[in-house]
Amino acid sequence: MTSTSGTGLSAGQKALATLALALLAVAGNVLSVPLFFSVVFIFGSVAAMLAAALLGTVPAVLVAAAGGLYTLFLWGHPYALLIFTVEALVVGLLHRRGLHTLVLADLAYWLVLGVPLVLLSYHGMMGVGWEAAAMIALKQALNGLFNALLAGLVVLGLQLWWRDAARLGLGAARLSGLLFHVLLTTILLAGAIPVILEGYGQRLQQEAFMAERLAERARHLGARLAAEPATAPAGWATLLAGEQDNPGMGLALLAADGGAQARQGEVASQYDRAGQQQPQADGMAI
Repeated sequence: MTSTSGTGLSAGQKALATLALALLAVAGNVLSVPLFFSVVFIFGSVAAMLAAALLGTVPAVLVAAAGGLYTLFLWGHPYALLIFTVEALVVGLLHRRGLHTLVLADLAYWLVLGVPLVLLSYHGMMGVGWEAAAMIALKQALNGLFNALLAGLVVLGLQLWWRDAARLGLGAARLSGLLFHVLLTTILLAGAIPVILEGYGQRLQQEAFMAERLAERARHLGARLAAEPATAPAGWATLLAGEQDNPGMGLALLAADGGAQARQGEVASQYDRAGQQQPQADGMAI
């Protein structure tokens, strides 16, 4: 039985392990966790980081690519797939060269290459504003570091409690590594939980405010249309303009089939654009 370098696994066992981690990567990205507004945490790179630590660079890249394919459906563009695949490649190479702490290897990637790639992709290629692109870069870096930490904890658990850990090329657990992961987990959870809770609260407040504001505009416009039933279609745009209390608000008068009979300002949901509508409470959608 031929063994792969660095582990006691045969080529067939390594292929099966890569396939299993690839499936876990897809599942981790499917089970995404929305934090607030359009910020979503995904967990597919946990499997990719495990592949980098346990199987090698090439399996890590394959696992990351498999998980990243789901982001094409999740976000509708290929840039996240590229960024996460390069992340697995860099972490795998750094791990092979002796940087065995996954979090540190992943931190090096995001500081040197990951964040610039996000800014180039989202701002340079997609035209996203600098503020939004910077937020996405920060979110993806934090998401990647959190996933690397989870993978590091799994590796640490294997070192401590699995008798056959040596077959995967894992050395004995060190006290310094244990303290590092415990302290980092404590710090990350202590900082992340209040931010997540605050984000949920702000989202609920914003959605409630927007729902109330839009409903008030709709009621007022409906009353005007009821009071002036003889208004010609040409005059509907004037009525909509009277209800537009700021330039950022777009209004449309819809027919029974959903088509816009009159429009004032930009109403993105009525244009043929890529994207999906997420129904919310009170007839609102995002």
